[in-house]
Amino acid sequence: MIALTADAVSGAREMFLNEGFSDYLTKPIQIKQLIEMFIKYLPDDKVIPSVR
Repeated sequence: MIALTADAVSGAREMFLNEGFSDYLTKPIQIKQLIEMFIKYLPDDKVIPSVR
């Protein structure tokens, strides 16, 4: 489970991880970070590499 929050204060990431989240993203979302997060947590057979 990934926390998506506007809470970007110092210590927020650790708080969410301690509450059982696997990772943490802050708003506004950066598309590159979101894609990297998907790739990190989706099974390899669910990720189609870009042909760019």
